[in-house]
Amino acid sequence: MSSQADTVAEVDLRGQVNDAPLNIAGKINPIKGELFLDLKAGVHGMELAPFSPYSGKYVGYGIERGKLSFDVAYRSTTGN
Repeated sequence: MSSQADTVAEVDLRGQVNDAPLNIAGKINPIKGELFLDLKAGVHGMELAPFSPYSGKYVGYGIERGKLSFDVAYRSTTGN
């Protein structure tokens, strides 16, 4: 990442969430006067049962079983 406002940083994060692969990739510039964000994220086959305590508390229903997969893309360019 650079402190020069006219550059963008490459993002390439890979990890696991509940043993499911998680990928986040794209470009960002959080310090530029105009926000620039172009990211894609995805997770495939994430087990939902470990989230049951949270879903029970905040949604009112526990999760017995299930898996979640998603792919999303975020793009934002705003000026001041």
